[in-house]
Order: sequence, then structure tokens, then C-alpha cells
Amino acid sequence: VFFTAERQCKRTNDLLSLHLLNGPYGSSADVRVGDFLQRVKTRIERILGKLPPDMFLKGRFGPGATFGDRGCATSVLHKMSSSPTLTAPLSSSSFFGDWLLTAWKDSVDETQNGKLTIVRGNRFTTVPKDATKDRGIAVEPSINVFYQLALGSAIRRRLKRCGIDLDDGQNLHRLKAMEASRSGAAATVDLSSASDTLCRNLVKLLLPDDWFWALDTLRSPTTLLNGRTYRLEKFSSMGNGFTFELETLIFLSLAIESIRACDVTPVPGLNVLVYGDDIIIP
Repeated sequence: VFFTAERQCKRTNDLLSLHLLNGPYGSSADVRVGDFLQRVKTRIERILGKLPPDMFLKGRFGPGATFGDRGCATSVLHKMSSSPTLTAPLSSSSFFGDWLLTAWKDSVDETQNGKLTIVRGNRFTTVPKDATKDRGIAVEPSINVFYQLALGSAIRRRLKRCGIDLDDGQNLHRLKAMEASRSGAAATVDLSSASDTLCRNLVKLLLPDDWFWALDTLRSPTTLLNGRTYRLEKFSSMGNGFTFELETLIFLSLAIESIRACDVTPVPGLNVLVYGDDIIIP
């Protein structure tokens, strides 16, 4: 599944490179696609606004493993006492300057003599999806995911302002899907491997420059799988602290502009709802 998704992302990245360069377009269809993507980009800019200053992006620990914290040793105490891991782009960014001022850094100085480990990216693993299948996820470097979660929270707040409340999204979607099955007024869209096929060039094309810089600085550009490192065609996978919010933002904006193109007025939270890759539209 990992390699299938990467091949799909590679094809899409190649197709979208034309739009990153603003042409030259080979057909009128390319022009129409470019116009549509520009409308989606404008929609995303309206939802996100400006990137919050670093001082308002509060990092936090997630509940699971990181690149260097495995097994049962994944509590906050374990993470603050082990040698943190991070990618090279993060190590030369303002995020790292902020991290140097944290109590976490003081703890590392005391327990690890300040030792940090720079890694190339994340590592691939699986978790149970249901009783018969596993789901592939990526385990991120610890400092990366600390700030990924901060950006994810910032996107979540911006989505809530426009009518999409991810904190209660699961319950709301269950209710709306039940209503839709009775009335026929709405449809649910089921995407396959949604987070694993959110490719690099799509995010670069649709996100404002400041947001893209922050997300790109904190993402893992590679995945370690079976002892080999692969450069990623996808932008981020499950396991990254902002993937869920990012895919919600992008799918919501695509849905809104698709609905508008059908001469229907989209109202986020009312007749268009998105929760990750769970989409409900008229």
C-alpha cells in the first residue's frame, strides 16, 4: 500500500508541476483545472489567514511513539529524558530557536548532556486498522511532532471559525450521515488512502506561502522502511501531527468550490461537512 500510494503521488506531482509553473498549458482543460485550483487556493487563504507568530504556536507532546521513543517508553517523562530527534530543516529554523528556550531543552541538558539526534525523516510502521487488517503510519521525530501538533491545533482553530468543528466532528458526521440516508439530500464521499495520497505539489500549490513554509519545515521528507530510506512524494502521512487537520482543510476547500461550480451555495457545517477524509456534500 505504501508503494502504491507513492506511485500515485508521483504521477499527481508530475501533473501538478505544470500548474506550479503557470504553464505552458497544452489544452483548455488544463486552463480550467488551473482556474479551479486558484479558486481553491483563495478559499484556503480566507480560512487560514496569516500564520500565527511562533510565540502563539505552543508545541505539545502526543500520546504515542516517536522516532527515538518506542515501546512502553513513550510517556512525557520518557520523551523529556531521552535524546530528542529532529530533521535537518527544523534544526535551522525559528522553531528550533523556540525549542532551545523550553523546559524540555533544560531536561535534555541534564539527562543527556544536551545530545540531539538529527534524522533524515520518519520511519514506517503499522497499527491495527480492524480485526483483519493493519494500517501503515509514520513515526515522526520527537521535536518535529511537538511542533506539528502546534500547527495542527492552529489549523483546527481556523476551521472552527468557518463552521467546521473537528472536536465534535465524529459525532456530528454520524448524525448527518444517518439523516442523509433517510432523506437522500446529502451524499457521503469515501476516499481511499486519503492521507497517503495528499501529494507534495498539491499542498505547495494550494497553501499560502507562510503556511507552506512552516508545514514543509516540520514535515519529514523521507521514510525509513525495511532498512532503506525513501524520499516521499506524499506531503505527510498519518502519524504526522498536522495531517488530519491539513487534509480536512484541503478536502473542505475542494468540496466548497466544487459545490459552487454546480450553482449550489455551500455552507460549511450545514450542507458541507468534512472530518479528515469523511466528506458529506449535497
